[in-house]
Amino acid sequence: MTFEFTETNWDLDYVANGDENCTMPFMTVNIVGDYTLEEASDVVEGARNGTFGFTTKTATGHMEDALTVINDACGVTDTVLDVPLDIAGGCAGLGAYSITDCPADYDIVMLSEDGNTLSFGARPADNDMCTPDKRPTTFENGAQVVKQ
Repeated sequence: MTFEFTETNWDLDYVANGDENCTMPFMTVNIVGDYTLEEASDVVEGARNGTFGFTTKTATGHMEDALTVINDACGVTDTVLDVPLDIAGGCAGLGAYSITDCPADYDIVMLSEDGNTLSFGARPADNDMCTPDKRPTTFENGAQVVKQ
């Protein structure tokens, strides 16, 4: 995963690789939106609530087999190698809810004391963090991003 943050926006590339050395991109899911950091979490000490909005969501296949995965997962037939497919309307097989039904993820975040690692809450199995009551309650098995 590669995150890029500005003061108000985030851009995530989630790359699944086709080899064990992670040198051959298989598929990339890209999500872009705005975000806000809010009050302190009332369930995890030191964490803050965050809301990560969705403006765009795409899936891009980088190998022929990836096109089949995307087509099957999203119920489409028109994916093209290395061309992003708009999945803002949802793609159940990739765990992507439509932006209309789920305009944001409600998460918890914590920055390490040295300011180099940002931790996100553990995502639920159904990937549904679409309302504040679905906000994670732990960082265990959540994503961590290291500043570069």
